[in-house]
Amino acid sequence: MASKLPDIYILSHGQSFQTEKEVNLLDELTRRGIVVPSPCGGTGICKKCTVWVEERSTKLSDFSVFSSLEECRKAFPLREELACQYFLEESIVLWVPEYRAKLQIMADSASDRNARLFGPPTVRSVPIQYDSVRNGGILTEAELLHQHGITEYSLAQIAVFPEQWRNAQRQGHVTAFLERLIAFQSKNTPPVTFVLAVDLGTTTLAAAILDAESAESMMVISRGNPQRIFGDDVISRLQKASESAESRKKLQQVVVREINDMLAEMTRKLNIPPERIAAMTLAGNTVMEQLFCGIDSTNLGLFPFTPALKEYPLIPAGNLGINIHPDGVVMIFPVIGGFVGGDIVSGILATRMTEQPQPSLLIDVGTNGEMSLWHNGKLTCSATAAGPAFEGAGIEQGMVAEAGAIEQVDIEQTVDGPKVKIQTIGNVSARGICGSGLIDAAAELLRTGIILPSGQMLTREKLHGKFSAGMKDRLSDLDKQRYFILAKSSNGTTVRLTQKDIRQLQLAAGAIRTGITLLLRQANLREEDLQTVYLAGGFGNYIRRENAQRLGILPSGIPVERIRFCGNTSLAGAKQVLLSRDRYETALQIARLAQHVDLAAFPDFQEVFTECMTFP
Repeated sequence: MASKLPDIYILSHGQSFQTEKEVNLLDELTRRGIVVPSPCGGTGICKKCTVWVEERSTKLSDFSVFSSLEECRKAFPLREELACQYFLEESIVLWVPEYRAKLQIMADSASDRNARLFGPPTVRSVPIQYDSVRNGGILTEAELLHQHGITEYSLAQIAVFPEQWRNAQRQGHVTAFLERLIAFQSKNTPPVTFVLAVDLGTTTLAAAILDAESAESMMVISRGNPQRIFGDDVISRLQKASESAESRKKLQQVVVREINDMLAEMTRKLNIPPERIAAMTLAGNTVMEQLFCGIDSTNLGLFPFTPALKEYPLIPAGNLGINIHPDGVVMIFPVIGGFVGGDIVSGILATRMTEQPQPSLLIDVGTNGEMSLWHNGKLTCSATAAGPAFEGAGIEQGMVAEAGAIEQVDIEQTVDGPKVKIQTIGNVSARGICGSGLIDAAAELLRTGIILPSGQMLTREKLHGKFSAGMKDRLSDLDKQRYFILAKSSNGTTVRLTQKDIRQLQLAAGAIRTGITLLLRQANLREEDLQTVYLAGGFGNYIRRENAQRLGILPSGIPVERIRFCGNTSLAGAKQVLLSRDRYETALQIARLAQHVDLAAFPDFQEVFTECMTFP
């Protein structure tokens, strides 16, 4: 007799379905499109994929959608489980928290505001009309295209062009990406001259639609990267993608679906048919770009961390499932090497740092901690294993930048002694702490002496200086884990920073500081020689420069005025290559010029890293 298949009844979503025995609950929910965060990639370490479960031996003939967990628990004796560690043996009723929170994402950039690009456009619409004789001979349709600089086309395109040309009475316009034919339209048909730029970040996605003719940015939107359900960092996703071709396809499909959803939202609001979008550019780190293209990326997770390719061919949008013009193309930014990807190439392009006469440094403070140094015509780049602490992962109460995350911390001096002041995203009760809040909190605790340069958090008995009893009460030990309470709600729940969190921050800050130190040393430069430090990425725009300097994340040997917030330079560069052929070619030249530096190859790397883990 066949064993009974288990049913899953999701009380929070009003869904039910049948599945197989011994199926992992996180995998099954992910397959069904139900988002459950798993920053650690399903290893059970982060404990953030909590769901509420009750096993049932009988079918649930009828059930309602419950509006809250409290209401649901009155009807069913649910218990907490980690979805990644739960394997189905029998039917269950299930409550899954809603995770579609709005992230705080930087989609704008100082690098492309009011910028007008000159030179030949990348995407152009060319009027063409009948010219029967050239040099005494009849023009073929292909020669007509060549006459307008369009020399690349598919057999399918040229097969239908003669009929399109005749039906339009031999008048119209053609759209091209560089020399590549995208579309032919009759004289009275609107041209295909809109383009789509995408920044594919590890945590977030940002996309913009532009009018290639006017260079106007029509709309920009941003969302979380749905691949987060497979892990917060690139290593977790590489491990997932390496499991099988099916896993790799899942990682590709979720992000393609999200980009198409963003595209559909923008075109609907702008009243533009998606078919009028001729091309798309995409910039991301090496892992994100390869996973987007469905490339086997196993080697990126193995020494010496080699990408499958550095320069991508132009890819037909249909091959990737992107819903723009059927003959539209996707340009993937070239990578430099290792984990230094197209987002850094795009950032270098957007900031124009290679056009500056003096030494400059570009830093993307994030999971990969990518950076580029420009000096005397040489461009050296590296990625540091900063880890996901800056994005809230690996921190006990860490979270991404969404409502309820502590984003700013100040310890103010009052007549009664130091007092903690916090700011949360959305001005709601504190639920956790994001990267900018983590940097603020550590810097303030360091400044006031609660944390030593070694990273050690003092006990209340060892606090020096004037600290009130209330301030000292924020320090405590639980299960041999020292912590400092940042916020306490009316119901008694707290948000705290632990000694272990500080150690995680030291690893991340030390990794970035090590990269800066070694790149500068290789170029025979000091921190003071840097005339400009470009701080790229959405996260960088929300941190306070002086606090990042205090922790050694940013060079402390330069005036704070030399550190420039640049916003989303990855998206800015992706826009530029769509509008200017010169910028397109410059992006390729940047990737070819750049030298990838493997920091671990320095003989004293470990020694420098250990030293850099100490706060300055």
